[in-house]
Amino acid sequence: MEKVIRQLVLWNWRGVGVMVAVGGGILAVFGKNLPPEVPLLYSRPWGQEQLVAPVWLWGLPIVGAGVGMGLTWLGEKSGDKILGIMILATALVIQMVLILGLVRIVMLVI
Repeated sequence: MEKVIRQLVLWNWRGVGVMVAVGGGILAVFGKNLPPEVPLLYSRPWGQEQLVAPVWLWGLPIVGAGVGMGLTWLGEKSGDKILGIMILATALVIQMVLILGLVRIVMLVI
């Protein structure tokens, strides 16, 4: 069980690196081509309320990296092995959802 947690911790750190590299790379490459407003706030009603300035897209890789690092630390410090595995797996899923959301938003507006 300890080996599984060590492997998930390693995958989480890889996920953090990929999140920062891919998110930063996409925004660095396509940042100049983005329109003045992009959709980000999908929980709000359709239309103008969903739009934000493109600089807010940088929040997705930052939040993903923060969640990845925080949940990795929490998963390592968890006293229960199964809970640690669940926390680490959740961190990976959150990072994947955030990076795929960023790619979807950028591909939508370009």
